[in-house]
Amino acid sequence: MEFTINRETFLEGIQKTLGIVEGKTSIPIMQNLLIRTVEENDGIEILATNREIGIRTNYDASVIKSGELTIPAKKLNEIVRELQGETVHLVTKGKGAAVITSNKTVCKINGMTAADYPDMTNPDDVESFAIAPSLLCDMLKKVSYATLKDETSKNISGVFLQKIVNSDSASIRMAATDFHRLAVVATVITGMTNLPIPENGVILPRKGFSEIRKIAESAEEDVTIGFAKGSCIVEADKTTLRVSLIDSNYPDIERVIPDESVKGIITISAVRDTFLHALRRMAIYGI
Repeated sequence: MEFTINRETFLEGIQKTLGIVEGKTSIPIMQNLLIRTVEENDGIEILATNREIGIRTNYDASVIKSGELTIPAKKLNEIVRELQGETVHLVTKGKGAAVITSNKTVCKINGMTAADYPDMTNPDDVESFAIAPSLLCDMLKKVSYATLKDETSKNISGVFLQKIVNSDSASIRMAATDFHRLAVVATVITGMTNLPIPENGVILPRKGFSEIRKIAESAEEDVTIGFAKGSCIVEADKTTLRVSLIDSNYPDIERVIPDESVKGIITISAVRDTFLHALRRMAIYGI
């Protein structure tokens, strides 16, 4: 394998996948990124996985020779981050080493062949729906704070996502709870009346929805979301993220959400900023 790529582009791709690589594992290859050339568009792919989450990003590069290699993620990030040239030239040597050249700097790093790297092929014919990245980020922000912070009850340590179907529209609803509080947000998906979301909903794990939010924050176009074989598959721009769902049942949130027919409910309207500053002043005296 041999290619030349813009240093900033290469660094962006490494850092986007770096958070998914396993920090402590008895399997050395799981601490590596898989880098391989893509002949269809004369570029490279950077892949990372911790077996529960997998990410694949695609970047433009000048490919001289096709191939693939896994390289230690942290060490590669440190090397590329400190390079001073505008471009990076990477060429593999032998079966498990790469030589990285930029400006007058030449670095050699030992890697591992890609044959033993986990398969990250997505299922075929995944039905998906599109959502604006700003809307997706806003929904996750409004509920993620309420998730359980430990694994004592795995089913509520993630964000619950389900579809609400009406006669002429369909909505997605997200919910999170830690048994003490419940956060729920819903939005209508225009142009679709049958969202491809499992009937009983799905539970996105903490690390999973965190990575989805990161992708949405940098996306310039709509994010597509689909589900297949116990996984959530998210695509945005040139990035594909696959998240293993939590295989469990979420509590029935309908039992604790009051509706207008319940007597004794008091509704208060307030100016947001005024109310927020009042709460902050009171929080000074909290324990």
